[in-house]
Amino acid sequence: MPHRWRPPGLDAIWSVGRPVPYRIRPPHGSREGSRPDPAAKPGFMEVAVPLTLGAADYPHRCTISAEVRDASNQAVGAETQVQVHPADFYLAMALPARYRNLGDRVEVPVRAVDLAGERVAASGVKVMVERTWSEAKERAEGGRMVFDGYVDKTEKVKTCELTIAAEGADAQCALPPLKEGSYEVRIETTTADKRLIASAGNFRVVGSRRTWRPSTQEKTLSLETSAQKVTPGESVDVAVHAPWQGGRGVLVLDRKGLREFQPFTFAGADAGTASFRFTADDSWTPQVHVRAFVVAPIDPRRRPQRPEVLSAKAAVTQGSEHRRLEVRVEAPAKAGPGEKVELAAFVRDAAGEPVAGRVALWAVDEAVLALTDYEVPDLLPSFVPGGDAGTTSYDDYRAVLWPYTPIHDDPWLSGSWGYGRGYGAGFGRGGGRAGVLGGSVGGCRRRASGSRPRRCSSPTSRPTRAAWRARRRCCPRT
Repeated sequence: MPHRWRPPGLDAIWSVGRPVPYRIRPPHGSREGSRPDPAAKPGFMEVAVPLTLGAADYPHRCTISAEVRDASNQAVGAETQVQVHPADFYLAMALPARYRNLGDRVEVPVRAVDLAGERVAASGVKVMVERTWSEAKERAEGGRMVFDGYVDKTEKVKTCELTIAAEGADAQCALPPLKEGSYEVRIETTTADKRLIASAGNFRVVGSRRTWRPSTQEKTLSLETSAQKVTPGESVDVAVHAPWQGGRGVLVLDRKGLREFQPFTFAGADAGTASFRFTADDSWTPQVHVRAFVVAPIDPRRRPQRPEVLSAKAAVTQGSEHRRLEVRVEAPAKAGPGEKVELAAFVRDAAGEPVAGRVALWAVDEAVLALTDYEVPDLLPSFVPGGDAGTTSYDDYRAVLWPYTPIHDDPWLSGSWGYGRGYGAGFGRGGGRAGVLGGSVGGCRRRASGSRPRRCSSPTSRPTRAAWRARRRCCPRT
């Protein structure tokens, strides 16, 4: 059966292999019958089983079943599994995590690892990157262009040819500034015996849904780090630059919560600059976020004029290989039933030095494990926490309200009343209508002095109760 196989001990950031297409079905192997060789050892027989693979470019897990019948036609069977690899090494690549933004620049590291997860050298490795995106299409209708759905487009972004070393820094393929869409990265090489080794993965670039134009101050506030990837014990220099002189701010280091909080004051003759130095430790794995918050001076060109908090950020990543422990167990090659077996366990860190730790030992039947798809898991990625910041920031400056200034024509503060003309109507269940026109209610007019009007009339041919009550208040009974 074709499946996606991963070498043991490889860090979780590395992607290996390709998704198995649906069209590749697991083939059924051949049935081989054989009779025992009289000249062979009793109870032992060798049978050559041909392997039928659906696609030789993918790893396969093959199950071999055997059945033996004795003279009384009683059958005894057993099964075992065999892992078939397309070659003696695999290609791995570290894709950008999650989503990326427009204009980001990323580099794709590539390495080759053998079946035990150790790095090996490889040459002639090609890295091919393609971008797929959707664009709106239009069609002519009635003399104008109308929306007619979306169309998918694909373009080749870049092709790199790398030579991979067995040690040192990983070979990288640098991509141009990212555009919106889905990026597919494929790496492949061909061995001397014409075996294809390939891996594929993808990531997405998110575009902005609305046009946003930052102010000049937001464009120029920046944060720089001396390194983007570190190991425990290394020093990292951080510099915050502002386009104005003077001012204060805070620098925050966070990962799954607040790690460090340092207030600072800008200093510099032409522009504000604040410098820091940090020492990476084990808690920086897999990455820490460095963020600066600065209260910018009031810009007289913007309304309303109030203080504003600007921010800049950067991320520093750190691998988890320094946390990996090497466990070695020494046990006798053979032991009989009921015998006591002495075991010795040795634990060493990534530098090869002995360390203290808790070791769990267990004994299993390899014949039982052979009936399952059991693989020794890599537990290290499970103990590495997430790399998100885990904190949010807010400020109260945008909620500042300016004091109210009275004006001479404000009716609530002038102390006088005025009159005007208006129209309106109200409807009730009785089917009638009461109207108001120029200060009249129900067809009854009242003078400003409060004297009785000269004329009273019914509001409608079918007045409502509200209209009659209004009429009785302003008109005498006749």
